[in-house]
Parts: sequence; C-alpha cells; structure tokens
Amino acid sequence: MVADQHHWQFVLCVTRPALRLAPRSYLDEIAAGLRGAGVQAAAKLRDSKAIFDWLAALISLQGINDAVALNYDARNGGVRFAEIADSLKRPPDLPSPTLLLGV
Repeated sequence: MVADQHHWQFVLCVTRPALRLAPRSYLDEIAAGLRGAGVQAAAKLRDSKAIFDWLAALISLQGINDAVALNYDARNGGVRFAEIADSLKRPPDLPSPTLLLGV
C-alpha cells in the first residue's frame, strides 16, 4: 500500500504543473474524445481488446503527420487485437534455418 501511495504521489508531482497550465477545457476535451472512441465504456467493461485496438490506432500516429497516418490506416487497415491473437495461434511462417544459411 505504501508503494502505491508513493507512485500516486509521483504521478501527481509530474502531472499537476502541466494541468495547471492547461486550458480549463483540456480534461473535458480528453474525456469527450475517450468517450467518443468508446474507451471509457471499454475500461468500465474491462474490455482489453477494445482498449488495445484504440491504442494500436494511436501508435500509427507516432512520428508522422496524423492525417497521413489516419489516411493510410483507412485505406489499408490497422492492426487489431483479433488479428494478433489469431496469428499467435499459428506456427510462424519462416523458412528453414538451412535455407537461410545456404547449407
């Protein structure tokens, strides 16, 4: 319990200055975005697949323009929890080591 309190205090120390500088609507806008994406409902239902899918879509936005990443995902589809789970059920499709080594 003491460790949990220590970690919570750390979170407060790190986030409090930023939240004090943010516009009053900042947290409301974040909450509205999460609600619109279904993340709050998924968290309440402990639906980790839906939360993963939401996070995976956000990962594609790292390092490039958001519009470019979202357009790419709209055309080609992003990674989904179900696709990863299904692929882990199958053996990997790898060439044999002898082919790789030329033996």
